[in-house]
Amino acid sequence: MKFDEVQSILEKNLESPKLSRKYIAISAFRHFCAKNFPTEKIQKLVLTLFSMIADADINIRKAVITSLTTIAYNLPKLFKDANPKFYDYIKENLKIVASLIKEVELGPFKHKVDDGLPLRTSAYSFVETSVESLLPLHNIDAGLYNDAILGGLGIDLMFVLFLFLFQILDENNDDILIICFHIIQKLCLINPYIILSIIDQITDKMKVRVEKFAKNAVGKQEGDRNSDLFRAVVRCCLAISKTPDIETCPKFYDFFNETQKNPLVVEIIKSLQAN
Repeated sequence: MKFDEVQSILEKNLESPKLSRKYIAISAFRHFCAKNFPTEKIQKLVLTLFSMIADADINIRKAVITSLTTIAYNLPKLFKDANPKFYDYIKENLKIVASLIKEVELGPFKHKVDDGLPLRTSAYSFVETSVESLLPLHNIDAGLYNDAILGGLGIDLMFVLFLFLFQILDENNDDILIICFHIIQKLCLINPYIILSIIDQITDKMKVRVEKFAKNAVGKQEGDRNSDLFRAVVRCCLAISKTPDIETCPKFYDFFNETQKNPLVVEIIKSLQAN
């Protein structure tokens, strides 16, 4: 089947009133938007995908962001045509939505279920990919972005990153926090000045996680996922400790020095250095 025929089928299903067809068509982008794929052939389709991030259905929005994450990784130049409002919607999907959190009864216990978690996870994953694939496309000079080179994209993405840094302060889901600490670690290499702008708040977040893990470790209740999160925090600390001018941030400096006295942290650092 020729791509023109595939494109026609996709366009038809992207406009389908049936959510299932629309979802499948959106998800299909992940499979053919490979590296070196001729961008001129799918530019129109991708522009349609950008507009669908405003869909009312959270599952559709999740599928859109997941496919766009693949495109950002494989074909980042296509994002130069993104409507600036696209990044506004990314920012909105990073937020915790109280109306999507419900309480369910499991026997004698009550458990909170966050229906917005999969969408939020996709949005954070998009930010992580953007840090690696989209920001490096633009000129970075001492933490300041050149408007002429950015053409709007970097500025909008920078606002997303700033919101992300503040949003992490309210986030408590382990899977998302692991992504968050990975993002911070990568930003330390690309633009550490973003991190330094809110280093005290990030330090507080890391401190809570270190203390929680240490407490659970005493009772041998840390669990694999909590261990992954703890390792992400340690890697993040190491990355921040190597950023320029970090010595001007006493709160982090004191936290990092104190953390290195923890035998669990020492063990992880040795493991990271060995690898």
